[in-house]
Amino acid sequence: MKLNDNILRVVRLDSAQTGQISAVLLHQRPNPESRVSKKFRPLARLIRSGVKAQAAFADAYLDRHDRANAKKKNGWAKNYGKNLFKAIKAGKKKVKWGRILDT
Repeated sequence: MKLNDNILRVVRLDSAQTGQISAVLLHQRPNPESRVSKKFRPLARLIRSGVKAQAAFADAYLDRHDRANAKKKNGWAKNYGKNLFKAIKAGKKKVKWGRILDT
């Protein structure tokens, strides 16, 4: 039977006479092979890590910006430097240099 590609797995729940319920895996979609060749994996890791760090930075800064603006009039401007450096710190935490440099 052909299943839709969106279906990850099909599980049937069986119950024994003792009342014990067990799950039986009927179908599981296979994981696709990596689409990145070996020589490009370090670069792909570097770019992905950088983008995750930028997203963490942007989220952290936006939260701090909104919070400062809600507390004080023009609060984002008054706390700009502090909020910026704390957001940079949050972005730096997302970068895993050891993982990037491994080959």
